[in-house]
Amino acid sequence: MLRLPAALRQCLAPSPGSPTVPSVRNGFQSPIDSSVDWRFSPYLPSPVAPLLTAICGGSLLSPRHVLTAAHRAIDMVSPSFIMVGSVDVESVSPNTKWREVHATVLHTNYSRYNDTHQNDIAVLEFSPEVSYNDEVAPVRFLRDDRKLPWKEGILTGFGTFRHRPNVFSLQETVVSRFLLSATVDLIDHERCRSVYRNSRAGLCETRKSKLETFFKNSKLETCIFGDSGGPLHIVRGGETFQVGLTSFGTSVVANMYRQDLFPSVFTRLSSHCSFIVRATNGLAKCL
Repeated sequence: MLRLPAALRQCLAPSPGSPTVPSVRNGFQSPIDSSVDWRFSPYLPSPVAPLLTAICGGSLLSPRHVLTAAHRAIDMVSPSFIMVGSVDVESVSPNTKWREVHATVLHTNYSRYNDTHQNDIAVLEFSPEVSYNDEVAPVRFLRDDRKLPWKEGILTGFGTFRHRPNVFSLQETVVSRFLLSATVDLIDHERCRSVYRNSRAGLCETRKSKLETFFKNSKLETCIFGDSGGPLHIVRGGETFQVGLTSFGTSVVANMYRQDLFPSVFTRLSSHCSFIVRATNGLAKCL
């Protein structure tokens, strides 16, 4: 399967805290932390041209709905699929299920031509339904996420974690076979605006509908190419809540390894509770 670069490269995110599954911690691969809940993170491959497949991240909302980014969903073509119940894209378990996507609901106010990336959120509907079990579960998110400890977040995904030169001496992305995770610091909007104000106009004029993060270790790459639509979590009292989904970040390869200077930006779920309820016909709701 040929992977696409840049905006067409997206990611995934599923499976358990197995000591054999690597994760990114402080810029290195290591066994995934058992505190990382991977069960609600499906893998979403989608063809974009003959022999070309893009992948993206998402979150399981209901037995037949997945949450992802609108900028990914808008270009999906048939047949597109989701996979749940596995952390290894080359292996399966008895609970691993593949389903075909048959409907896409974009936020009505999303525009791919708006540089602020407002309302970058979408819901995919698939069939037949999946059953919940020890390896498949729906994500939880709050209407009032101010109750959560806004200091650190956890990212999960199978997207790009490094680059390497190809035969043309260009930098190509390298995605992971296994689920990766990373701990990030959450930062405020003013920090984001100070970073992106000289790039595309209005990039961080996102108010309460966006979140910004940066990795503690500056050598750890952003989860953008291959992770669009994937979840950002906060853990409180042993419970995991999704607070955001991956929206955008720097497009300069060198800057991707300086997350301390060039943070990633996420769509804030608590700002879109009404959309999620409507798009899932009430099957998914903010708590």
